[in-house]
Amino acid sequence: KVSLDERAIRDAYLKKGYTNVKVSSSVEKSEESVSITFTVSEGRSTVVKSITFSGNSVVTSKTLKGLLSMKEVGIFTKGAFQASQLEADKVAILEYYNNRGYIDAAILDVVKTETYNEENNSNELVIEFVIQEGPQYTFKDITFTGNTIFSTEELRGLVKLNSGDVFNMSKYQAGLVAVTDLYFESGYTSNYFNPQVSKNTETKESSVAFTIVERPRSHIENIV
Repeated sequence: KVSLDERAIRDAYLKKGYTNVKVSSSVEKSEESVSITFTVSEGRSTVVKSITFSGNSVVTSKTLKGLLSMKEVGIFTKGAFQASQLEADKVAILEYYNNRGYIDAAILDVVKTETYNEENNSNELVIEFVIQEGPQYTFKDITFTGNTIFSTEELRGLVKLNSGDVFNMSKYQAGLVAVTDLYFESGYTSNYFNPQVSKNTETKESSVAFTIVERPRSHIENIV
């Protein structure tokens, strides 16, 4: 539990932007009890001074900044830097692009420039997201092979993307989950599913080939 408490103290500092905090503990034993001392080296806080983007032309920097959980330091925001927020924000940016047909979008780099603010005794961080947008793709179609238990029409109806639609990654993934759930909820828990997305770089269309290996239905043998 002492180790867990060290982590809890460290996490409390990390949430306030003290990225260099160090926490250790020592135990002093007596005949009937122990005394625990936590030693904390706080370091300096790190705040986000500014957030910029490069490589984006389709989506404005203002829109991308609005997606972020990280906020720049200001009158109403403390701007504490948290590494976990940075990772979550990278996911949010890519999800935004992927749901608008930019399935090749990538964050090539996150450049962090740190300077020391002597007046506030804090580290100030300038963060730049280097983005590759890529072309926008439309959805052509999805084909199913190996399915005999359920018809292709029934499975196709679970994918809420139509030919010509802008490829939306969230809708696509929701469709795949719906297909696998249909089998699972009918007792086919051992099937093999292999969806493969192919892209035509000339027509900017994406197609999906969904291979299914159907295996026998699972039954409850015993309940104890």
